[in-house]
Amino acid sequence: MPRTAGVHYPGGIYHLISRCVNKRFLIEGSQEREKYLPSLCHALSHVDTIVRAYCLMSNHVGRFLSWPEEVNTSNRVRSVLDIE
Repeated sequence: MPRTAGVHYPGGIYHLISRCVNKRFLIEGSQEREKYLPSLCHALSHVDTIVRAYCLMSNHVGRFLSWPEEVNTSNRVRSVLDIE
């Protein structure tokens, strides 16, 4: 059964998490950490998104984002997750 569409609250803060699959690390070493922030900025450069906080760990990435206007939340989340 498909998930229902996410509810959007203008100015609301959304917590997005990407976790490892099959115990594979998402971020391996400092070089990949260095590349992550520019990739995140590039992915969000075409949309009105505010990065409130992010945290890179070896097996998952956490992001707190907000969108000031009404948007399709699932499409916005996909644009953020596509950088991985």
